[in-house]
Amino acid sequence: MIFQKILPALVPEERSVWNRLAASPLPLVLYGTGDGADKILAVFKRYGIQAAGIFVSDEFYRGQTFQGFTVQRLADLEARGGDFLIVVAFGSRLPALWDRVMHMAARHPLVIPDVPVYGEDLFTSAYARRHYDQLQLAYSLLADEESRRVFAEVLQYKLDGEVSHLIATVSDRQEDLATLLRLSEEEHYLDLGAYRGDTIEEFLTLTQGRYASITALEPDPRSFKKLHAYAHAMPHTTLLACGVAEEPKTLPMQVGRGRGTAAGGTASVPFTSVDALQKPFTYIKMDVEGMEAAALLGAATTIRRYHPKLSIACYHRSEDLFRLPLLLHRLNPAYRMYLRRSRCFPCWELNLYCIDR
Repeated sequence: MIFQKILPALVPEERSVWNRLAASPLPLVLYGTGDGADKILAVFKRYGIQAAGIFVSDEFYRGQTFQGFTVQRLADLEARGGDFLIVVAFGSRLPALWDRVMHMAARHPLVIPDVPVYGEDLFTSAYARRHYDQLQLAYSLLADEESRRVFAEVLQYKLDGEVSHLIATVSDRQEDLATLLRLSEEEHYLDLGAYRGDTIEEFLTLTQGRYASITALEPDPRSFKKLHAYAHAMPHTTLLACGVAEEPKTLPMQVGRGRGTAAGGTASVPFTSVDALQKPFTYIKMDVEGMEAAALLGAATTIRRYHPKLSIACYHRSEDLFRLPLLLHRLNPAYRMYLRRSRCFPCWELNLYCIDR
């Protein structure tokens, strides 16, 4: 079993990306600014790691400063001579940026440290040891060897930050959905975190534009406006400007951040639960910025009654890798669970696909 083979090698804390960076003989330069760089620099401070500089892509270079560093271009760093280690400090799904990072990795030592999108827990070797039993159980619940291989690669990546694990886990989301979930023209589709309608478009492609109904939720006002423009005229479609949680409530949200809309801001946003919608959903896609566990708890009756097919984002929080499979198994022990990841960096776009046996 892959899990039993790799876990002993992951236990030593000195193998973690953070301790390796602290001991690096090469200067460390961050690629990217913004929230991701803020998070990585905060971890640097915790581990006593010193950054030597920050650079951005040429199209974003303005001679600006960031956290006391004068932001540079990669060509400027290379022109000075001497090697350095690149620490990628942002994430992207864009193929052009993926290719750019791969090209950098061929020229310089490069890591992409795993920091959670939400929550404070770093996925270190100590963290893996504390949650060993839960990780092993989650691994054992996966339905095929490919899912277990992806799990093992993701676990290794979270600890060492090596790009090779990201490359090894890439698959095509449309193919995964088509082969694993086998969506039909009779689906009652619930899109949680519908953004601007891109996953509705994905769904329509997979069903050749035929379906029983679509219900789409999006809490961010700007994104909802674009979602409404895209989908309001579609037949049998309901669009709701709200988030999803364990129960209906109003929550403070950080809005205006597109896909990054999340809890904890100053705007008051209505939330509902899947069960409160009282519909016989047959397929639920859920990408709700770290609130997946709460949303699943709020879908318990729907899951137990209708056994819908599921596509659940499994990467926002460090605990998602084990917490979400265990929760889904508790809600419906008959689910077959598959773990797949489409191309991006860092280890985002990791999804659990579930179908009733």
